[in-house]
Amino acid sequence: MCTLCEVSPTQIDLLRAQPDLAGAVVAAVQDEDAALRLQRMTPPQRGAFEAARRDLLANMQAAGSSPPAAPFGLPKAFGPMARPLDLQKSWHILHYLFTGHIDGSDGPGAALMTGEPLGPDVGYGPARLHGVKETRAFDAFLQATDLARLEARADYAQMSGARIYGLPMGSDGPAAHAEEIQREVAWCFPALASYMRAAAGRGDGFLIWLS
Repeated sequence: MCTLCEVSPTQIDLLRAQPDLAGAVVAAVQDEDAALRLQRMTPPQRGAFEAARRDLLANMQAAGSSPPAAPFGLPKAFGPMARPLDLQKSWHILHYLFTGHIDGSDGPGAALMTGEPLGPDVGYGPARLHGVKETRAFDAFLQATDLARLEARADYAQMSGARIYGLPMGSDGPAAHAEEIQREVAWCFPALASYMRAAAGRGDGFLIWLS
């Protein structure tokens, strides 16, 4: 799962000065999200969530970080956190459609798989920071990208052969899977473009991580 969280210039400076804060931001986002979801979880789901949270704290300790005080508190100087954006498993589909690559590449369109690594492993490596300049460049790329053309590039056979993460599975067939990919792109791309438009407009950056 891919999550983004807008961060202000002040927060960017604090994250660079104290990289372990990136792990605290991730934990705080996960904890806030959990507060909304825990009451709807079944006992097995709740157990899996608590295990994932324990793993995050263990990773922070293994990296030499001090876990933040419950409930994953951040220093007052950090200020209020922005609303995060959850791209779920669609992040890799977007990255491939943006860049034509399955892994890291150059250019502003590759922002979902690049950035300045900070702090402990939070699931699939550390969180990555994009500063104000990089955020504006990613926003400009997104605003210049046409949704219809993006959907037209979503070739299920090609993407399946490239082993894109998060593709639909099952026995429905390639045509149904292609339609499902287009539906995924139709919700996640506008959500991402809107989020980056707001962040860039406020002169902010963003933190991104996989968990």
